[in-house]
Amino acid sequence: TVIALLAGLLLLQMAVSLDWRMEHDTPLLHYAAFLMDKYDAVPYRDIFETSMPGTFAFHYTVGKLFGYGDFAFRCVDIGLLCGLLVATYLFMVRFGRLVAFSSSVIFGLVYFAQGQSMSLQRDYIGIIPVALALLCIPRRESSSVGSWRVFLAGFFFGLSALVKPH
Repeated sequence: TVIALLAGLLLLQMAVSLDWRMEHDTPLLHYAAFLMDKYDAVPYRDIFETSMPGTFAFHYTVGKLFGYGDFAFRCVDIGLLCGLLVATYLFMVRFGRLVAFSSSVIFGLVYFAQGQSMSLQRDYIGIIPVALALLCIPRRESSSVGSWRVFLAGFFFGLSALVKPH
């Protein structure tokens, strides 16, 4: 019942967070993506920036598909969080359903506890491909690891490195 209450709190925090605005590095990265989209600016040449190319690709894609406003940004953030929570559940279910559900809910609560300054920061964006790479790990020790799983895991770790290599 405690986990169910925490899940309810997580849903409430998701709803309340729809009013959050972009903060910290995110507006700068979103603005750089806007300049790339609308004015054909090129990072590192036309825009001074120290972020990795994957970060620009992410913000460019978000802006192109959903717009550059705060509400679109929040919807993308919540959508990616939901995907990350599902990936967390799928990875952790090998330890039991309660553990999987609890870890997903608690991660979501910790993420929202960081406030709007954490929303879609590079560290967070880099976690998403890592979570997908972890899903490529077989559930049992005796399972043979197919080459496509190894390839996908490497691909996802590479995507993460394009956002924040360290």
